[in-house]
Amino acid sequence: MLLSNPKRALALLLTLGVLQSQAFPQDGAPNSLLPAFTLIGGNGGSETGRCTGANLDNLKASYEDMCLMAQRARDEIDFLVAQARQTGGDGPPRPKNKDAPQEDIDDWQRWNRVRGSFLSMFGKDPFAKREDVQGNPGEIQAGQPIPFYNTLTRGFYNRVFTEYCGGVSAQKMLLCTDADFKFLEIGTVDPGDPQRRNIEDTHPQCRNVGGVWYSPNMPAGLRYDERPPPRNPGDGIVCDGSGADSLAVTVRDWNAIVFCNEGLDTNVHKTITLQDLRGSIKATNRRYRRQEDRDSVLQRIRLGTVTKLEDIKRDDGEIMPVTWMHELNHLVMLNKDQPALDREGNRLKKTGNVYNDDTNQYEDREVDELSYGYELSRNLAVHGGLSGMINPDSISFFALAMFFDEFDWSRGFAMPLKEL
Repeated sequence: MLLSNPKRALALLLTLGVLQSQAFPQDGAPNSLLPAFTLIGGNGGSETGRCTGANLDNLKASYEDMCLMAQRARDEIDFLVAQARQTGGDGPPRPKNKDAPQEDIDDWQRWNRVRGSFLSMFGKDPFAKREDVQGNPGEIQAGQPIPFYNTLTRGFYNRVFTEYCGGVSAQKMLLCTDADFKFLEIGTVDPGDPQRRNIEDTHPQCRNVGGVWYSPNMPAGLRYDERPPPRNPGDGIVCDGSGADSLAVTVRDWNAIVFCNEGLDTNVHKTITLQDLRGSIKATNRRYRRQEDRDSVLQRIRLGTVTKLEDIKRDDGEIMPVTWMHELNHLVMLNKDQPALDREGNRLKKTGNVYNDDTNQYEDREVDELSYGYELSRNLAVHGGLSGMINPDSISFFALAMFFDEFDWSRGFAMPLKEL
């Protein structure tokens, strides 16, 4: 069982008309959002980009669970690699019967649970096998960790837990919406210029795009930004209301994560904390063994009698700790969302409205679908080589599966642990 930090502050907030009690660590305690991130923005709350009130409380509570997810994912990979090293990659032997020592049974179940989810999300073991896919002896001794694989997975979780969850500053910024940025069109007085010159005179490079973005409350050096103009009236500089960018955005050159309006909306991010949801997770009554079980399981998922990993709370909402983990993978590892594949491994495309720097216009063009969600993350693991290990959603779903360690999530839904 996972335990929260005992040094917690109690916050009462009204969510969806129901009084809920949410607790989170005090600032500076382990797993606390502050001071790991610095809050940026003016005095007008999210209207000026600053996280305050219920928004900040929700972010603090979900951040703690993200830290616990990272810790558990790291520790489970450490267990997997340690067992592989001891057994030449074979893992703990299957106990003879239920009368075997409980520790032996626990290790065998844990090995199968963790390894199954690791393969499901990443497609490869984090340790060397006795033979390669062609049946030839491996170049690395069987059971030894593969350093690159562990850097991409275990290394990320460890960095998050040690650098971002230790109650000290990680020198990153957090914004609640990008509303403080306004697009100043040509002919507008530059509000940051003591001489009151027009924006095209202080920033002549903005003439081609028709203006420049400006925020009075960003740190010096980041108050002006030359990103493309808004696609539609009311669109923000990074929260443009389309696709995954409607929840949260990592802006690398700001060293910041921005939670957009939808990402702060508890009608969208319906799952703020995970720790009290264990009793609501519904598992299959036996393990999914045969292909003919598929239709039955799918029907139970549709009826809500089996819980999917992607929809822990069974209410078609987003999971805020998973969003945190996703954005931190962008921020810490500089990983991009990977191009999506279908079940046969073919690249998925869609029509996107993107800015053309040559014409200074937004134009429709064919772009890659990205690997968001469990199904596309799973396709990436099967057909995408190492892409799953650098796909933020894949990284996030594995950590979520490790958080709820009383279930086997290797097929994307809750199953009982492997039995003797």
